[in-house]
Amino acid sequence: MTRGSSRARYDHFYARTRYGKGKRLERLVPSAKSPEEAKERGKVIARYAERFMEIGRPDLVRGAADRLADAAPGAELADVCKKLDAVLKMGIVAPAHGITFEQWANRYTSGELARQYPDQVHARNHDDDVSRLRKYILPHVRDVPVTAFELAHAQAVMTALPPMSEANRRQVAQIMGRLMHLAVNPGRLVTVSPLPRGWLPKIRKKKFHPFLYPREEALLLGCSDVAESFRLFVGVANREGMRVSELLDSDRWQWNTDEGFFTRGKNKTGETGFWALQADTNDAMRIWLERHPEAQKPFAYVLALLATKACPEGDRKKLAALFRDSLRRAGVTREELFTATATTAALRAHDMRATFVTLSLAAGKPEQYIRDRTGHKSTYMIDRYRRPARQLAELKLGTLQNLVEALGWGMGGGCAGSDPSEAPSADVSQPHGRLVGSPSLEPKWRNGRRSGFKIHSSLPADAAELEKAGDEMPSGDAESVIPHASPTPLGVSRDLASEPAAAHDGVARPELAPVAAHDGAVERTQPIRGPARATPRERGDARAVRRAQRAVGELVGEWDYLEGQLEQLAGDDDGGE
Repeated sequence: MTRGSSRARYDHFYARTRYGKGKRLERLVPSAKSPEEAKERGKVIARYAERFMEIGRPDLVRGAADRLADAAPGAELADVCKKLDAVLKMGIVAPAHGITFEQWANRYTSGELARQYPDQVHARNHDDDVSRLRKYILPHVRDVPVTAFELAHAQAVMTALPPMSEANRRQVAQIMGRLMHLAVNPGRLVTVSPLPRGWLPKIRKKKFHPFLYPREEALLLGCSDVAESFRLFVGVANREGMRVSELLDSDRWQWNTDEGFFTRGKNKTGETGFWALQADTNDAMRIWLERHPEAQKPFAYVLALLATKACPEGDRKKLAALFRDSLRRAGVTREELFTATATTAALRAHDMRATFVTLSLAAGKPEQYIRDRTGHKSTYMIDRYRRPARQLAELKLGTLQNLVEALGWGMGGGCAGSDPSEAPSADVSQPHGRLVGSPSLEPKWRNGRRSGFKIHSSLPADAAELEKAGDEMPSGDAESVIPHASPTPLGVSRDLASEPAAAHDGVARPELAPVAAHDGAVERTQPIRGPARATPRERGDARAVRRAQRAVGELVGEWDYLEGQLEQLAGDDDGGE
């Protein structure tokens, strides 16, 4: 129910209106000469307020009340009422009350439209849109009403653009097209967009964007002249493929290094979820987070490198220049990375995603594996990398180096500039399963993980030499290397030989693969069990360990069986004599 009343103050008369559920309006009526005239105007305002509420447009009530209160009696008031009736009939804002292009753009970039119409407008980051609007669009159409915006206005903006790439021209046009489509629905400012289908500029000339080769990335990661935080940033981006902004803005909680996965926050396309990190990436991030327990954003140190007086929080537009400068310091000399031509572009920070996608395709990774990490929604974007991936596979340039070792955080040394005291260490008191004749007890990194080591030894295959080596092995050495070990022809621990051996039926066993004979020697590989708190990958390693132990146990049992047969034959010969 609506009603109108009036109020007088200092010879001025105000129209008062109630509408909706407890909503009130009070407007000065300059033309009113008495309280009765102000009350009649209040009734008119109340009537239109109720009609706008009925069509679901309460946001138009205040604007209509302003124009109705300001209109003079007679022809001017009748004209305002006629226009408001047209608005109510069409369900859109009348041209006389339309907002300007700048006001509509501000409502979009500030997130107001996303909050008001969440089903039609999705919240997103508008930093790039704000920059393009301020530089290229608003100087020409700032005060143009949205209802009066025509194709000629859009063409004037495009004509005034400075020299730029076709991709940038298309992005400027996309902003105007998006705003006018939102003016149709859900804004209902106009009935149809003035920008026709097919108006957006086409990208005819696509430049080739280079990517890093594995050898070049290894040079950068091992360069002590480049900040360690930036080297880690490049290594993670090349191996995981997320957007640069997603990596820079990531929080500590998103890196679950215990289970080995990364949880994605909301990115540019609204994608969420998680994926399994590569083993070396997970290890490198674990080491970095342990070194910096206070850092809530692991890569805030990279933004500190980009800080300037004008942008103390870090100017991300300088990231590409920092990337190229770091490559030069590392000794990378491929000119196409640093110089743009008519057909090729200089290396950008975004091209680390190209490195990930290209190397993943060259390695035979499935498309879904790549899209889970990059967030691409269409196959078309992945197909753009297939040709360079085929060429890379044909050239056989290899794969990326283990990240922990490339950064110098592994065992056996490191690059200059890294603190050896902060490198992960191995527990030398833990048994490494060394066989007799093993050349070294130094533990080595296997795939960048601390779940086990691979230690190789070449032993003579002659049975007599094996037996001699077992007899000559000092018992103290056996006890220090392998607990509970006793001298045996194979020099292995008794806990492995104690497992029941399978019957030798002559059938080939794949589990015997860890032991292979070649060139008169036997090469044996015996990994150890992983840590007590095992990740899914480490549990897989543990299963491989148990299979190897069973294989070694079978060999020990077979050797004992053959040794028994030889002793029996020797006893038979003595009895025959």
